[in-house]
Parts: sequence; structure tokens; C-alpha cells
Amino acid sequence: MNPLRHTVARSSVGNGRWIIALLLGMAAVLIAAGLAPRWFDDPGTGDQPIVQTEPAFDDVPEAETAAVFEQTALPEAVPEQAPPETLDELLEAYNAALAENDLTAALRHAGAYVKAAPDDPYGYALRGYAHWLRSRCDIAVADMNRAIALASNYGYAYFGRASCLFVTGKLDEAERDARDALIYAQNDDELAYSHELLGWLAYAQGRFGDAIQSFTTVGQGGDGMAQAGLWLAHARMGQDWDGAMALPSGAGENERLVLDILAGRRSRTLLETAARNGGPAAFYLAQLELVEGCETEAVAFLEAYMRSGFSTDMTYPVARAQLRLLR
Repeated sequence: MNPLRHTVARSSVGNGRWIIALLLGMAAVLIAAGLAPRWFDDPGTGDQPIVQTEPAFDDVPEAETAAVFEQTALPEAVPEQAPPETLDELLEAYNAALAENDLTAALRHAGAYVKAAPDDPYGYALRGYAHWLRSRCDIAVADMNRAIALASNYGYAYFGRASCLFVTGKLDEAERDARDALIYAQNDDELAYSHELLGWLAYAQGRFGDAIQSFTTVGQGGDGMAQAGLWLAHARMGQDWDGAMALPSGAGENERLVLDILAGRRSRTLLETAARNGGPAAFYLAQLELVEGCETEAVAFLEAYMRSGFSTDMTYPVARAQLRLLR
């Protein structure tokens, strides 16, 4: 879930520097284009500027005028895209970089945001999210800490920190932050993702009743993973549950396969084929092995999933916690 701006007004610290830079840049453009006078120090006194004047073209013979144009003509300039300067421009550039999966650029824009507005918690959330996507949860936690220090009711910062603490195996701390994220959530999406996080935290620790409660609260929100978790939690408890087996439109193929397999509509063949390359399919196949009580096989699939490097996926810390319990 991408960071949401905190509801408090953004800090204006740093905006004055951008405005001054913009004005200076405009002046430089005018001077370069010859639309503004060029100032020089008076060689006599050194403290009185004078304006350099040039003869009017009316006073110069036509042939000489043509020669001047010929000698000074420059190739047509290709306009360059100005670097982002305002907070909104930095945010737009940050989101564009994320869309291109250019995390280096995203971090650069987020860092510029923090420098421009050091008292705005949103900048730290942006930078922390980019670090999280780079699998640097240690740095991401530090940024989320700073965001929370600036705004103790910033729901997304608690969600981000909880997610990173989950990845690093600090489950109790992650659960406390996830519950704070529920308290301070700014909209239904933040509520849904926080409930889903709590569901996976409970599922990872074998608390399937708690997981069912959290996943059920998500309803049809989220990205389909909560529904898969709900079905798996019921199955781990030995319950034949087919509930409202409908997936959100954005649900992935793996979640759809798990639903069909649990409902008896399809075999495991497609999921097994997809799991050969690791990835989320290996995680879900491990869960099906656990439903059937095959722990040795489950460990093999969980290890394959961990090797595939999906560290920013919600299922990654679940697999890590399960391996600790099973080994």
C-alpha cells in the first residue's frame, strides 16, 4: 500500500528556498535571452553597477547587421525538463519513479522532499516505503520512527513500521503497531490493509481463530490475499468452509487457484507447475501441504519461496515465521 499523506497540514519549511531558486532561475533565463540588462561592476569605483548598452540596429548599416546575425546565430535550443522543485512536483516525480520501478530515483525524490520539508512526516513515510521496497527494512523502520515522532497519530506510519517489523521477525512489536494503525487509519483502505496485516500475523503464529476474525473484517477489500488467508485459516482448523467465495477483481492467479483447489473445483497441477520457479505459488502450495499435515514437504516449498526473494510481499514474513516453527 503506497503511503498516504498525513491529515495534518504539510510543513512550509523549505518552500521559500524553492521560490528564491525559481526567481533566480527566471532571471538567468531572461539575461541569457537578452531580455534583461547585463550588470557589471563599475571599473572606476567598484561599487556602482552600470548597464552595458549596445547600439540600436537602426544605427548600423544593413550589411553589417546581417553579418552580426550570421556570426551570433545559435542552434535552436532543445528545452530540457526542469528538475522537480516544489513538494507536489517531488511527489509526482516520486510516484512516476515507483511506476517505472526505479527505486533509486524514488529514493532521491523522497530525500529531496525530506530536505525541503523536514518537519513533514509524509516525506519520511515516502522514503521509508521506498527503502522497504528495496528490502531495507532496517532503514525503513528508522524513517517510520521519525514520521511517528512528528505525528503520533499517523496511521500509515504505524502500518509501514508494523510491516517491516513483521519482516524482521519482531512479531509482538509488529502486532502492536498494526493495532495502532487500525486506530489511526484515515480511510477504508488503510483499515482493510491493517486488518489483513493482523490476520497474517495471527496466521503465521498458528492463531487461526484470530486470523479468521481479522480476514473476515477485511471483507472484499485488499488485493485478494486476505480471502486466500481466510480460506486457508478455516482449512487449517479442519473446517469445510466455502463462504462467499468471491475474489476482488484485482486478485492474482495464485489466489484464484487456491480457492478452486480448496473448493474441489481444480487439481493442484497448475499450482505445482507454477511453484517450480518459487515465488508466491510455492508459498501457497506449502500452505496446502500444511493443511494435509505434510510438514516436510511444506518446509521444502517454503524454503523455495524464500529463495525467490519476494521480501516485500505480505506472505514473505509469514513463510519466515512458519519456517521458524517447523524447523
